[in-house]
Amino acid sequence: MILILLRTAVTAVILTIPFVLLALSYQRAEGAIWLMFPVILFIPVLAGSLFVLAPAEALSKTFGVNPNIVVPLVGGCVGALVVAVAIKWSNNPDALDRLLSGDPTTVGAAVGIVLVGAVIGVVWRLSLWVVKSLQWA
Repeated sequence: MILILLRTAVTAVILTIPFVLLALSYQRAEGAIWLMFPVILFIPVLAGSLFVLAPAEALSKTFGVNPNIVVPLVGGCVGALVVAVAIKWSNNPDALDRLLSGDPTTVGAAVGIVLVGAVIGVVWRLSLWVVKSLQWA
C-alpha cells in the first residue's frame, strides 16, 4: 500500500510540473492562474490512480498482459467516460449533435479529455520507474 501511495504522490508531482513551469514562464502574477489546474484536478487524479489505474495494472499483470499498454488504455477509457457523462448531464441539448456532426471545437475537447486520461495512465506507469530509480521501493 505504501508503494501505491508513493506512486500517487510521484504522479501528482509529475503532473504538476508543467503547470508550475507555465506559471513561472509568465514572470507576472497573471501566470499563477495555471496553478489552479493541479489544485482542481488533484482529487480526481488521486482517486483515479488509487481506484482505477492501480487495480487495472494489477489485473493486467495477473492476466499476463503488458501493463504499459493496458493502463494508458484504461486511462483513455476513463476520459471517454468523463466525456460521455459531461454530454449526458450537459445543460446544452446541442452538445451531442455538435460532437456527432464533427464540430472541431467539441471534437477537439472530447479528444483532448480522452488523451489526458491516457497521459495520466502513462504517468502512472512512469511513477513506478521513478520510485524504483530513487530506490524507494
